[in-house]
Order: sequence, then structure tokens, then C-alpha cells
Amino acid sequence: MSPPATREDPEEPEPSPSFLKRLENLSLEAASKALEMPYKPKAAIRVSRTPEQEERLREIEMRAVTEFQGDLTQLQAAPGMLRMGDHFGWKVL
Repeated sequence: MSPPATREDPEEPEPSPSFLKRLENLSLEAASKALEMPYKPKAAIRVSRTPEQEERLREIEMRAVTEFQGDLTQLQAAPGMLRMGDHFGWKVL
């Protein structure tokens, strides 16, 4: 087992339990304000495909469904993985 992580600045006092309890009940925006951290909302990920690319994805899905032989659970997961890979990139999968 590795030793527990140490704090970077040993001179800095530990936060009080009451502060941690208050922080626990705050929303994300309020907590970032209390900690004096800028709040950065996540940007929406938008995939822009050409109509040809969208049609190609539909063809792949339809061919996979019509030609599939085997366990239905694998077929059920395949279109989701196809779309996720297209949306987030294949390395995520």
C-alpha cells in the first residue's frame, strides 16, 4: 500500500468540519464562489455531420440489424456504441 497523500502546503491549516459541512450542502455554483474558484459550465458537445455521414450511419445500423445473427443483447448494444463512438471518438470506447 502506498502512504497517504500529504498536503502540498503544511503551513496551511485544515478546513474546519463546520466549513466542510456547509460546503457539502451548497450547489456547485455556490461552492465554487465560496472557494473563490471560477465556475466554468460544461460546454455542450455538438457533433456536426453532413447529411451523407448521417445517412451512412443509418445504413450501417440497418445493415447490422437485418444481417445480425446471435445474442440479442449484443445487437441491442451495438447501435449505441456506434453512435457513442461517432460522437465522442473511438478511443473513448
